[in-house]
Parts: sequence; C-alpha cells; structure tokens
Amino acid sequence: MANMRADWKIRYANYIEQGVSENARFDLTHAINRDDSNYPYWMLRERLLSCGIELNTPDMNAGRSVVFELHMNAMQRELDVPAFVLLMETAQICPSNASQSLLAHYQRIFTWRDDLVDHRRYIKINFPNKIHRLDQIGWQGRDRLCCLIAGNRCPNQQSSLDLYAERVRTIRWFEHNAPEAFDLYGSGWEVSPPRFGKIGRLWHRMALRWARLTGYKAFSSYRGKVPSKLETLKKYRFAVCYENVKDLPGYITEKIFDCFFAGCVPIYWGAPNVSDYIPRACFIDRREFSSHDDLYWYLTHMTEANYQAYQIAVRDFLDSAAAKPFMAEDFAEQITCTIVSALDDSICDPARL
Repeated sequence: MANMRADWKIRYANYIEQGVSENARFDLTHAINRDDSNYPYWMLRERLLSCGIELNTPDMNAGRSVVFELHMNAMQRELDVPAFVLLMETAQICPSNASQSLLAHYQRIFTWRDDLVDHRRYIKINFPNKIHRLDQIGWQGRDRLCCLIAGNRCPNQQSSLDLYAERVRTIRWFEHNAPEAFDLYGSGWEVSPPRFGKIGRLWHRMALRWARLTGYKAFSSYRGKVPSKLETLKKYRFAVCYENVKDLPGYITEKIFDCFFAGCVPIYWGAPNVSDYIPRACFIDRREFSSHDDLYWYLTHMTEANYQAYQIAVRDFLDSAAAKPFMAEDFAEQITCTIVSALDDSICDPARL
C-alpha cells in the first residue's frame, strides 16, 4: 500500500451503508467480518488513505468537512457534495438500484452489470474477494456429498429471474430422494421461505420466533448456521451455488468463490456469461441438466480423477491473471482511481486503471 505524501492535507469522505456505523465495515475484527467479507472495504479505505482521503461512516466524520459520499446501493444524498455509488444488490432485492431519479445524482456508478457499463459514468467492478489459494486436491476429508449455504430470503417483488424458488426446489428434491446426501445451512430455514412484500416479511419474522420456541423444522435437511463457510465447504464434494437471480450478465457473487477457496466443486446457476470470466472447467453448469435426477446421477458417478480435474482447473484459475478482476486489490484500485479522477485530482497513475 502506498504511503500518503507528507505535504497532503487529509480530506474526509463519508461511506454510507444502511445499518452500518462506527466504521464497522472497515474493521477486520468486527463481528460482521464473516469469511473476510470486510477485507475489500478495508483495502478500499487504505487505498483512499494513501491518496490523502480518509473514508469513514458519517458518525466518525461528525463536524468535519466532507469531499464526497460513497453509497452502498442507491439512496438519497445526505450532503451537497459529489456522490458515488456501489450497486452491489440486484434491483429485485434493492429496488432503489433501478431508480433513475436516484441514480441521476451520482457522478460515477460502480456496477457488475455488463449491460450497463459504458466506462464513462457506469464503471465495471466485480464482487471482490480476498483470494485464498487452493492447495488440497482430491476427496480426502470430504465425507459428505453436497450442501447449500444461503439465507432463506425472497426478492421484494416477483420476477421471472428469481432463483430463490429454484433453491427450494433443489432442497426439496434432495430431502425426498437422497436425504443422506445433502445438508442445508444458513439463516432462517426453520420455516418456509418468506412471502413477497412487507406483510410477507412480517409473517416470516413471526414464524421464525414460533419455530425457535417450539423446535419446528420446515426443512429436514437444515443443520443451522455456519461460523465459517470455508471450513464447512471443505467437508463437501459439491455445493449448490445458485445466485439470487439468473440471466443478469456479470452477476457473479462471492458464492462461487467461497466454493473455489474450499476446493468444493460448485453447481452454478446465475450469470449467463459466467464462462466469459471463469473457465467452464471450474464448475458444474446447472443449466446443462434437465432434471435433478440427471444432476444427482452425474454427481454420484463422478470419479475422483474427474473431480480432481475440476479442482486443478480452479487452482489454475485462481493463480492466473483472469482472477485479478475479482480480487479485493483490484476493487480498491478501480474505485479509488475513478473517484480521484472524477474529483479532478491527478493522484493516481492512469496506467494502473
């Protein structure tokens, strides 16, 4: 990380994320830093600091002059200063990310949406990761066949792109046809999936309280929450890895990388152009199977040699330049240089963009 020049006067900027204060998003020791999820944002803060800009949550900047705001997902500006936004959630989960009236206020919009990127105002970023190298190859220690790790949620509005329902169909298939081969993890699975809208979410919260009091389980495969996705996935050969929605170009979240880092082969469904970014040899494409029966046959008849071929492809990918756009370092560099450039400051080397 570059050092801040001694002759620079420190400037301040606000990072605004719903429910986050006291710089929690930048704290690597905070409880919300599960599976290194804070690391890319800590890296971003460090990179901006090397350019003379200290990024804080608004409560930490009280009484200070602020030069810009950086929002996690689209929202109203709090101050009359330049604003930038990270469009990380899909519009199905966060409808404000599709609000043209809100987006109009931003100087630059950082997005994974390939169909929106114009390299001028809409800047391409990917979901960032702290890259872990895959060292162990083979089935050793992987005594379980398949798992799924995800929260029991639903989109705010019905959509033909929804993959939440497909997750439930897969869970139910395993529970009815191969219960010994599958485990479900995550929050909220004590009860059935939530319904749409505010009333649906209220019903879900009430049902969860009742289920936790009575011990009721809506999903027989449910094993509870996990303290570490990495350590849990290391016990499984395969993981169901469906994005929240399908057919959005560039929508490749941390889910597939969680599997990669653990050496667990993902069964992927999501971005239609995933193979433009990640070699096809690294994952099982759920779209290639017409039924769960066909998928299960493929999983249970795979040889260890074929399994190792997936793992070796993953290791080669993670060690290659193709993985760089998904690294926390690239995320921090792209955002920092874009913001500084937009603020008409020549701090960053354009060759590093």
